[in-house]
Amino acid sequence: MKNWRSLTRSLLALSLLGSLGIHQAFGNTIEECNNISRDAYPDEYRVCIRMATVGSFGGQVDCVECLYAQQDEGPGAATEIVGLLAGPLAMVGSVALQGYFQNRSQEAWAGAYQQGQTQCTSRFNSFLDYNITRGANPIMPTQAEALNATCNG
Repeated sequence: MKNWRSLTRSLLALSLLGSLGIHQAFGNTIEECNNISRDAYPDEYRVCIRMATVGSFGGQVDCVECLYAQQDEGPGAATEIVGLLAGPLAMVGSVALQGYFQNRSQEAWAGAYQQGQTQCTSRFNSFLDYNITRGANPIMPTQAEALNATCNG
């Protein structure tokens, strides 16, 4: 019962507003809209201006929303540019980072091989020096090959 009463009141109010016309029902003029603070109440000010404009047409506007259809502005140009560049820059950054650490890994392997070769040559030369200082027989080629085979694999 309570819902019927509110529904009846709403329909009565709408029919009254429709018979008075939009301009007469709201009675907005540009001068009245200037009394609304634009900064404090931007939505109310915008609605007042719209209704005043519609009222100036004598209530002949069927669709107020269509008259003032606002399109979504979306992100700004700077945001779109950053969005377009973010993906490729992230890929370039990851490839550069991967290349940097791959290069360091290769340098470490090369340094390890060089250090191993230096140590092996040092051992071989130490063995030769030891044999010479002791007055031992010279090293045979098979012995030299066996010593050399132990260097770096």
